[in-house]
Amino acid sequence: MKKSFIIYVCLILFSFSVFAQKTTITKGKVVDDNTNEPLVGVSILKEGTATGTTTDINGNFTIPTQQGDKLVFNYIGYDPQEIIITGKGKTSFSVRLIGTAIGLQEVVAIGYGNVKKRDLTGAVTTIKGDNLVHLQVANVGQALVGKIPGVMVTSPSGEGPGSSPSIIIRGENSINGSNSPLWVIDGFTRSGGANTIDPEDIESIEILKDASSTAIYGSRGAGGVIIVTTKKGAKSTKPHVEFKASSGVKVLTRELEMMDGPSYYQYWMNSDIGDYFDSSISSDNNYNWADAITQNAVEESYFTSIYGGSKDVNYKITADYLSQTGIIKYNNDYKRFNIRSYLDVNVNKYMKVGLTAYFQRTWKNSGGGGSNYQSAIEKSPLLAIYDEDGSYNYNMNERDQSVVSSNMIENLKDKINKTQENSSNLQAYISLEPIKGLVFKSSGAITYWTSKNQQFSPKHLDLTNNMNSAQATEYQSDDYEWINTLTLNKAFNKIHSVNAVIGNTLEGRNSFTVGAWGQDFPTDNFEYWAIGSGPKYELTDASELPILRNSGWTSYDESTLLSYFGRLNYTFLDRYLFTVTGRYDGASQLAEGHKWAFFPSAAFAWRLSEENFIKDLNIFDNFKFRLSWGRTGSQGVSNYATLGLATQGDYSLQNGVYKPVYSVNDLANPNLTWEKTNQTDAGIDLGFFNNRLRVVADYYYKYTYDMFVTKNLAAETGYGSYLSNDGKMENKGFELEISGDPVVTKSWKVSTGFNFSLNRNKILYLGGDSYKVYTNKNSYGELLSYNYVGQPVSLIYGWVYDGIWQNEEDIKYGAVDEEAGVSQTKPGDIRYKDINNDGVINDKDKILIMNPHPKFSGAFNGTIAYENISLSFQFQGMFGHQIYNYTKKNLFNKLALRKNAWTEGSGIQDQPSAGNENIKDSNYFVEDGSYVKLKNVTLSYMLSKLWMRKAGINQTEIYCTGKDLLTFTGYSGYNPEVSRNGYSESFRGVDYNSYPATYSVYLGVKVSF
Repeated sequence: MKKSFIIYVCLILFSFSVFAQKTTITKGKVVDDNTNEPLVGVSILKEGTATGTTTDINGNFTIPTQQGDKLVFNYIGYDPQEIIITGKGKTSFSVRLIGTAIGLQEVVAIGYGNVKKRDLTGAVTTIKGDNLVHLQVANVGQALVGKIPGVMVTSPSGEGPGSSPSIIIRGENSINGSNSPLWVIDGFTRSGGANTIDPEDIESIEILKDASSTAIYGSRGAGGVIIVTTKKGAKSTKPHVEFKASSGVKVLTRELEMMDGPSYYQYWMNSDIGDYFDSSISSDNNYNWADAITQNAVEESYFTSIYGGSKDVNYKITADYLSQTGIIKYNNDYKRFNIRSYLDVNVNKYMKVGLTAYFQRTWKNSGGGGSNYQSAIEKSPLLAIYDEDGSYNYNMNERDQSVVSSNMIENLKDKINKTQENSSNLQAYISLEPIKGLVFKSSGAITYWTSKNQQFSPKHLDLTNNMNSAQATEYQSDDYEWINTLTLNKAFNKIHSVNAVIGNTLEGRNSFTVGAWGQDFPTDNFEYWAIGSGPKYELTDASELPILRNSGWTSYDESTLLSYFGRLNYTFLDRYLFTVTGRYDGASQLAEGHKWAFFPSAAFAWRLSEENFIKDLNIFDNFKFRLSWGRTGSQGVSNYATLGLATQGDYSLQNGVYKPVYSVNDLANPNLTWEKTNQTDAGIDLGFFNNRLRVVADYYYKYTYDMFVTKNLAAETGYGSYLSNDGKMENKGFELEISGDPVVTKSWKVSTGFNFSLNRNKILYLGGDSYKVYTNKNSYGELLSYNYVGQPVSLIYGWVYDGIWQNEEDIKYGAVDEEAGVSQTKPGDIRYKDINNDGVINDKDKILIMNPHPKFSGAFNGTIAYENISLSFQFQGMFGHQIYNYTKKNLFNKLALRKNAWTEGSGIQDQPSAGNENIKDSNYFVEDGSYVKLKNVTLSYMLSKLWMRKAGINQTEIYCTGKDLLTFTGYSGYNPEVSRNGYSESFRGVDYNSYPATYSVYLGVKVSF
């Protein structure tokens, strides 16, 4: 009986125990510890299970729990927190998360691995994706404008549909090689930048600027490295849906002031050119060709994503669409469609696998570009666009109306020039962690890219021969990359910490191009689909060569890069940080015996804020000193630069058969090797007032040697030039970034940031007098772009403006142009300075007249938020550079300012006489290019939370964004950012044929479910 009683009591106690551990619903709210504001989207996971949730827009959450469960709270920018369910009747919690000081605990991507921001030894800047979402940019490069000191981002030819910016990090390293940064997206390199990613899909961007950071990429890192990490799914959450839509309009920022028809007519009548106009031209005509081809451009974009996951799986699928029309009305637009998917799986506690895939298609019509706008404003306002019957006017010669030529608007409408590109990519990885802290990861990626360009001009556009023409080109490439790394992350005795990685990469590209060109097809209906239907040759007189009417071509390219690398990060006492990196690269495009090179680096950082003597000052919340040195390189020349390449020339008649002639233009260089850059960086990171004020400053020195330069050869050798490693160049500069949160309350938050940078570039050596000192000599008449020792790259040399010739007496005894002579020099002509005092003006009087390099650049940004309303803005500017306004020279006799042209007896003026064409390339057309722009301003509003929750909506935001709304500059052209050839080392800073500058306004909405 006693035994039965004991068993009975035990059963009762067991039943109470089971009852006590029954599942209950735990509720709570998560807020910011400092502002008491609710935190939206905090991840809450029941440790050891797949059960989890996230906070709603009011910071509230509910989750089923049992006694003893541990809830883990994680949120970006905040320290994680854990709560254990004690089972003492408490089912509601208020959780206060503490913000991580200036994100020092945030993980930063540094190349083949990650470190905490506090442990960085190099010059690395991070931009969070949240700072990009309202910028209304078509690609990631445009989003970097003014964000980071030392990173110059401009739209050198204007922002036409589908255009990409030029990016230079800490100055130019090369004249003939590449100066572009390396893009790394989710661990894999991308030669085409980040155009495949919508900024909405970006988690963070890291810019690696010093050699200590970039040396892990060896030969790819000389121009800096931009690492893009995309957003992934979320574990242990139900599916979430996000949708964003925006639409905007672009408007011409400014137009040049041109003479109207009557003023233009009178201007030429005042010149000394008799009977300038054809007798049929009316002085009352007034036509604006630029207005006829321009419009307000429209842009719209859409983005949607679905993401979620379980304890061991997370997934995400995104799709976006972008459509842009151009300021030019006809055949000027761009469309892009992307779809991307991610899947990560924890197979077990030792193994993870992942798969990423994306596909992109773009469509671009390039018929209406900057050159078309230039052509329109060059047209005479006296020439009609249409005849009286509405047909196109072909009398395009104002001096002789019997001469006919094509009408540019008809050309814009009827010519075809379109490009379609497809890009598909598949990435996969497997990660093994056999021992805690030791991880082996193998990743692979394959990218297939095709580009198809088709051009056609119908017969009626050829008024002379009534002949049509077509061209079709197709390019395809296969890129592959395989990365293997072994990473150790270990702490010892709480005073030593080691993060080490070794690995290797194999990457390569195979590309193939096929093209065809033809003309004189039997019908326009074929367009570019039947190029072979045209005649191969047009036979001429037997003594002459035939005219080629139809041709085709192919080309093939192949390159491979094999690399081995290693990095060791060692931390002692959490304050002394050491980094050593090495990479050994082999590149196929360099010469035999010179394909391999080693790129080392070393860095030291001292976290002084951890020292007691600094803590006792009670001033610094963060104080870190950094010092680094490293070597990077570049193999950025064509794949076959070490070989002598043959070029097909004119046909010759041999035994009654026409055969092509081939010649070797460039001499092979069997000694061509790596271009190398050594860089030293010293910097400090400071934090004050509980890290609400942050300061980062860096000084750097970059020395490039074995630089690629083109050397001329004597004519008797039979070759024009060859590529060598005979150059040296330096860059040195200073960068400063100040940011802070001066106001943080329950309802208000004010954040500001300022950055400043300067860079000084100098050529140190160019291999002697045989260096080719200019490029594109004939592209702009007499305008030359020089590279000289002791000067920055790509300077413009020309003549010096010295006023106006006032009378014949001055001309008789003055220094006149050698070609024109005294007889062709007239009062009212521009006078040029006789630099060498030899009595004539010729090439010996040309000096440096323009420096396109800014002395410094900067940006200021801020955000003011009050409860549900937020206003953000950014000003950006460059100062101290010059622009050669070639547009002004080309339009010299059509500009409105020329109505005040010099006339005899009018006294000294700075405007030459009417119709004057004795104009040289001089500093008369050089202008200060300094500017400040309001690059971006956004006003956003978060809609009422209560009614949205009832509708099942987590968050809804509406916003209005303006881009380039204000420009402050003394430059008289369209846009002070332009540069004819971008940031190539050829004619930088020349404004000609640039796409018209615009300002734009957008409305958008973002919803999450």
